This record gives sequence, C-alpha cells and structure tokens, in this order.
Amino acid sequence: MVVKTVLDFQVGNMNSGTVIVIGVGPVPSGNPERIYAPGLRLFAFSQTIHRSGFRVLMGEADFAPPKVDKSQIMDSELRIAKPTEVPVEWERRLLPLDPHKAAMTIASWISKEKPIAIVSTTDVMNLASALAVGDTPSWMDFFGHPMAERQELAFVHGSDAGLAGQWHYVLPALLACDHFSVCSMPQKCALIGELGAAGRLNRLTSGSDLVTVIPPGVVHHEPEPDGRVAFRGSKVPQDAFCLLFTGGYNTWVDEQTLFKGVELAMTQEDSTGTGRRIHFISTGGEIKGHDEVTFERFKAHVSASPFAQRFHFFGWVPLDALPNFYHEADSAINCDRFTYEGMLGTRNRILSWANFGIPIITTPLCELSRDLVTRGFAVGFPDGDADALCNCILNVMKNGGHYKEMAVAAKGYVLEEYRYEKFLKPLIDWLNRPRISPDRLCPSCPSRQYNPLIKENLIRLRQAEERTPFLKSIIRFLRTFR
Repeated sequence: MVVKTVLDFQVGNMNSGTVIVIGVGPVPSGNPERIYAPGLRLFAFSQTIHRSGFRVLMGEADFAPPKVDKSQIMDSELRIAKPTEVPVEWERRLLPLDPHKAAMTIASWISKEKPIAIVSTTDVMNLASALAVGDTPSWMDFFGHPMAERQELAFVHGSDAGLAGQWHYVLPALLACDHFSVCSMPQKCALIGELGAAGRLNRLTSGSDLVTVIPPGVVHHEPEPDGRVAFRGSKVPQDAFCLLFTGGYNTWVDEQTLFKGVELAMTQEDSTGTGRRIHFISTGGEIKGHDEVTFERFKAHVSASPFAQRFHFFGWVPLDALPNFYHEADSAINCDRFTYEGMLGTRNRILSWANFGIPIITTPLCELSRDLVTRGFAVGFPDGDADALCNCILNVMKNGGHYKEMAVAAKGYVLEEYRYEKFLKPLIDWLNRPRISPDRLCPSCPSRQYNPLIKENLIRLRQAEERTPFLKSIIRFLRTFR
C-alpha cells in the first residue's frame, strides 16, 4: 500500500508551472567567442521546456561570466531582466560555479518559486541540485561520463589526484535524483552500473527505467555566412584544399595522429605535382582551466614540421564569424584517441559541421560518429591510424564532388533526425507529470541513510588502505556515509 502511494505521487499540471533549469554556460546568447558543449545543452533544454509551455527559470554558472549591465540586475541573485545583448526567451539568472554556493542559491529559488521540478545538467550543477533539491522532483542530465572524462584529465596531466574528487561530485547526484538522462546508449549502460553500485537498483525501482538517452541535437545558434572572408584568398591560396578543425583541443583529441595524418597527406599530395596545396585551418584552442596541454602539444608538432606555414591558428573566433570558416572549408576533421570518454560521450562539433554541409572525416568512436559513418554520411578512419587518416584526406580531396553530395545528404539527415524537439519529448512528458522516484521517498533509501553497499565496500577497502593515496581519499569520503 505504501508503495502504491509512492508510485502515484506527482506534482503539477499539464504544461503549467515553473521549472528551474540549471547548468554551466556560456549559452549562445549574443556573440560569445567560446561555446562549449554544456552551454549548448543548457540552452537546448531551456528553450525546449520554455516552448513546451512551462515557465523556465534558467540558472547559469559560467567559466567566464558574461558582462552584465548592472542597471538590469533586479536583486542580489543577479537575475537578468533585460540583457543588453541578444536575450533568451526565458528568465535567466546567474549562479556561482562552486556547487555548494550554487546549492544555497538554488534552495532559495525553490523556496520562493515553488517549482514543479528542477532539471540540472553537468556534474557540477547536478551536485548543486542534489544538495538543494529536497522533496522537489529532479531530473539530472549527464552529458558525457564524468569518471571517464576525469580519467582523460588524469592522463593529460599525469596525475590521478582528481579521481576521488570526481566521485564526490557524482555520488550525491546518483543518490538524490529521480530520473537521469545521458547522451548515448553506451553511457546509459554505464550509468545503470553506477546506480547499481550506489544502491538505486532496489525493490522499489524494479521495473522502472531510471535513465533516458537524449543524444545531442542540432542547436541553431550559428548564423548563416555573411560574406566576410575568413581565410581563403587572404591567409591561404584561393585554390587550396582546406581542412578545418574547430573548438577545443580537449583531452580526448589525438593530437599526434591528427598531426601525422595531415602532414602525411601534405607530403604525398606535394609529391604528385598537381600544384594544389593542403592547408590546415584551426579555430578554438586550449580550454582554460580544463586542458591547456593538448593544444600546446599539437602546436609543438607543427612548429617542428617543414609544413608549419600551412597550419593556420585563428584562435577562438566570435560566434558570428565561425560560419564563414565553415563556408570556406573543404572538409572538417575529428580525431579521437581511443578512450572510454569517447565511447560513452559524443561530439557536438560534428553536428555543427553537418548542419553547414561540410564533408566530415572522423574516428567512429562515439555513437554519433558511428551513426554517420555507418550510414555513409561521414568518412571514418580507425583511431590511432595516421596512414588511414592521410588516405581519407587525399580521397576527399580527389573526389570532392562525391563528398560534397555526401555532406548535403548528411545535412538533411541530421536536421531531420538529430532534433532536440524529438529527443527531449521524454523530458517534456515527465515534466507534465513529474514524479519523485519511489525509493527516494522511502525512509531507508540510500539518499536518506548510508548506502549498505557503500558500507560493505568500505570494509573491503580498509584492507587496502595503505596501498595508494587515491584509496585513502576514497575511504575518507565513504566514511561520511556511516
């Protein structure tokens, strides 16, 4: 009887009420120079929920806080009434990036606004939501696998020091959330495993699907090309074959294979004597505060190359200038190392390239890349294989007409199939009847007491306590659940 009462619990009415949506920006409002995947996800979620008839209160934390006209600040919570740049269609407030400080602000919003639900994105804001949510129904989106991402940060920086800290972010969200979303089916399976380890696969959630796959969708945040010259005819010859790389050189980028493949293609094409030259065009660069190493490694390879003058680094360019780069490029390249991050995650930039009709060359590691390559909408090459990348570049160069037709078909496919309006329908359906997960209302659930599985693992870990500093850190954290 208790279970039935819990399962029937719901809040709110059809297409009514306030939804708090929180995440990390910047969102594509105005003309920011840097847009990262979390900002696109936050924007897409907020936009779709707003257009579905809900009042959206969007809380945006930002690695680089936007400039705000102080005359437009309504109160101490930095609510923006009328942003001086291009406004979003919904209410927008700023949040501190620190999850514990953000949680205090979010809790005050919940108290004042009485939302029907809270929707959070990113591991940082999911932790903030977990600390603040109380008895408000919550949906948390993990756009990429946090522990796999942390693994690659550890690889790039040569230190495992952050691994335990990352789990500190993830576990409270696993315990406190009512429904989850992820970016791929492989990530769904990974998250289900984590939920099992956290004790959320229990008698009360049996038969419930706690995780929804919401792939990346095309976000129409970039304008059409405006005719300004980006590089062709100024920085490079008019008839050059131009390979484009856009966005951050993140931890998953295989900078060595990328460089070797492009340099091999330049060498082989020069040997044919056709006169046409391959040039590499790069926008974006390092990701400050996250990965400032991979880009420098790539540039070090370039500086030692006899073709160094054919690699052009434009840095982070404003959003309204980027389409001109798309328009002038002959092909775009995505080059992954083999990582679990790549297997579980996704690549937003590929959708932007497809949306602008650029022939795409990519490692088919993530679900999105595999889909496009399998359907013949992108050219694939094995990870770590510079020779294969070289051959793909030369093939696209020599058969430009065929691959341009491929790119046109790819654009039609992603515009039809990779739409957030379609992908977010399960979230909108849930918001029409938001529910607290049955085990979260149970007094003995893991989010209200310690998790028995965690306690059992603690006993086992004690036996290995002296082995590594990492295990010591995990043990200190697990003891907080006693």
